[in-house]
Amino acid sequence: MFATTLNQVDTDGGPWVKDIQTIQKWNLDKSMEWIKKSFEASVMASYDLIHVDPTVDIFNRNIAIETVVDRTLELMAHTEKFRKRKNKPPISYELGTEEVHGGLANLDTFNKFLSLLKQGLRKFNLDYVCPLFIVAKVGTDLHATEFDPMVAKQVTDIVKDYGSFIKGHYADFVENLQDYPVIRKVLFHYLFYFLYIYFFYYLTSIIQLCFVN
Repeated sequence: MFATTLNQVDTDGGPWVKDIQTIQKWNLDKSMEWIKKSFEASVMASYDLIHVDPTVDIFNRNIAIETVVDRTLELMAHTEKFRKRKNKPPISYELGTEEVHGGLANLDTFNKFLSLLKQGLRKFNLDYVCPLFIVAKVGTDLHATEFDPMVAKQVTDIVKDYGSFIKGHYADFVENLQDYPVIRKVLFHYLFYFLYIYFFYYLTSIIQLCFVN
């Protein structure tokens, strides 16, 4: 699937993912208010998927995962309250990032994020909001092009218990596409189809030769 980012389609969001916010060093409250307005605009535009990723903090590069969860919950709670007030249909959420700065870059942090998130959703009475996608580091990033199927399976198994799917970013120039499970299945089906056609053609040719002779 292809999805746009706030740097591509946006009213002018954040926190701190837009150049102006970083250059002018907006504080947290101002940045969060702008992203809330951006999410409200997404709801009104009938978006059915919103990516919530408050892992960037220009004042603290080593942002705690607890802070990431708190800000994620704040944005989700605000969006859900706005959506209900406007009588808009349910939307899905994509959460997290594979980036190192404050992101879900290792399995311990990844597990902790999910555990705290589940507790927080219950606290805010948002149990019904099951994140559709959790972004995970599966080998591919801005400077790497090799998909890691073993890590991908690990994180996929973890999020199954939460009813979510894994989403990997930066898949534009992946070198080992054949290692994606779905790609393997497609290749297998194509191979089976090719062999079937080849066998059918070969068998037909033999039958025709037999009739000719």
